Amino acid sequence: MRNSNFRIGSLIILFTSFTSCTKEDLKWDLDKVVRLPKVITISADNIYNTGAVINSEVTEDGGSDVTQRGVCWSTNQNPSITDSITNNGNGLGDFNSIISGLTANTTYHVRAYAINSKGTAYSNEINFKTTNTSASLPTLTTTNASNITINSASSGGNVTSDGGSTVTQRGICWSTTQNPTLANTSKASGSGMGSFTSAFSGLTSNTSYYLRAYATNSQGTAYGNQISFKTATPSASLVSSKGCTSLNGTNSLYYGMNGTSATWGLSSSGYSGTCWVAPDPNKSGNLGTVVGSNHYVEFTHNFSSQGYIEFWVNTYNPGYNNLIPSITVNGSAIGSATKIGGQTSSFYWMQVRSPLISAGNNKVRIVLSGSYYALKIDEIKIYEY
Repeated sequence: MRNSNFRIGSLIILFTSFTSCTKEDLKWDLDKVVRLPKVITISADNIYNTGAVINSEVTEDGGSDVTQRGVCWSTNQNPSITDSITNNGNGLGDFNSIISGLTANTTYHVRAYAINSKGTAYSNEINFKTTNTSASLPTLTTTNASNITINSASSGGNVTSDGGSTVTQRGICWSTTQNPTLANTSKASGSGMGSFTSAFSGLTSNTSYYLRAYATNSQGTAYGNQISFKTATPSASLVSSKGCTSLNGTNSLYYGMNGTSATWGLSSSGYSGTCWVAPDPNKSGNLGTVVGSNHYVEFTHNFSSQGYIEFWVNTYNPGYNNLIPSITVNGSAIGSATKIGGQTSSFYWMQVRSPLISAGNNKVRIVLSGSYYALKIDEIKIYEY
């Protein structure tokens, strides 16, 4: 009797514990259950000798994000992700899968798939048969680029033969590398045979591009001859000018004989008046003491956009040419300046331009390396695009 009472008591406790769960609790527990997604395959379109387009849709995610979706296909029934597949991104909704590399006149079985944390779900299976036509790829040429600006241009092509199969899409594709394809940037421009022109934008200024026209029929995509063009260079505006009436706003350093060093001074023999000079002519006994490398003048400027600096330089040493300055920005070398005016001989002033300087609050250093009697810099002008 003692054992029986114990069992009855246990059942009462168990029943009481179970009946304390409400409908809301049970519903909450069921909502936490993750299920496989739901996906359907709708149709196969644009079927040709070696490929097709499959239209599918993920209708439910099963309570967990769909991390990958696509289609799988095989010549056998019930294809899975261990067969050939496409990867069409993630999430819910419609998606189109382009499958290629098929064999002509062959039946293929296709299912869409969707993957979440629960696993992989498959759709209904459809099948289609690739064509076995004698058609070939289209034939076309590419038109030279025109209306070229800093960020746009126009081009196009002429489809001279459709290859015996209707051209369903034509257009242009371009890249900064040779032989662009539809895997690069492209723009469609109708269908059928004949000439077409397309304007396009989003380019980078002062940049070389390669472009080809393309045309697609049931056999695939053909490309025209490759052309190249270069976008225009934008004109820059003068935003600031640093005269040499004082040393305010600049840091400088030069190295002298016997391990000495000093800041640059001012000279009245500049290109258009006063200039920065090393060594300082106001200090006696310094003439001919600029030796070694990495003599510099440095300043900070907040470039609101990409730009460059121009300035005049004279590195005096009879019988030698002016030194070509190098430029560093925020401590990193960006290249050497380029001569744009004046004369090369150290008896005269030479005008130079820096490489492009990125936007930002930049510390710009003009560096001169060499042992000369005197180094002079004048009229630093700052340009921005």
